[in-house]
Amino acid sequence: MRYTMEQVTQLHDFLKETKNTSEQQRGLALLALSKEKKRTEVAEIFEVNVATLDGWQMRFKRLGIEGIANKGYPGNHYKLAKKQKEEIKRTITEKTPQELGLSEKRFWSVKLLRQYIKQEYQVVYDSEATYRKLFYAFGFLCHKPGKHNRNQRPAEVERFRVKVKKRSENTRGWAVWYW
Repeated sequence: MRYTMEQVTQLHDFLKETKNTSEQQRGLALLALSKEKKRTEVAEIFEVNVATLDGWQMRFKRLGIEGIANKGYPGNHYKLAKKQKEEIKRTITEKTPQELGLSEKRFWSVKLLRQYIKQEYQVVYDSEATYRKLFYAFGFLCHKPGKHNRNQRPAEVERFRVKVKKRSENTRGWAVWYW
């Protein structure tokens, strides 16, 4: 098939811009055809069917570069826009659930993030894993707080530490514990 100089220039420009290998393959195949290579040879070189090659040619002839460029996949990929995610990141970084009136807790959890996103953006994800991924994307790490006895008496704890330290001063070996 013969191409005009304008079409050949479009193909060269398209190949310079695209980083997608499928698009590059289509562009290179069409350039080979523009140099009067046989369809069967080009199909063999690019390891595609001749009918596929004909389809690329037909779409390029009708639609130009848009005919051979990849099209986006249909459907809603993101429930939250980038701007909304940035707002959420800013909010959970700067404020606690307590300050927002979501809970009496000071730290964020998956449950609280879900509640906040539902309240502010009317978006609910099906899986808790998605909320964990959001935390991870925002730079948060999941960890459980250390165990702490809330009923302990600090004066008695200090007395115990002093007592253990005194007893272990004359002890030989590795079985000594210090806090």
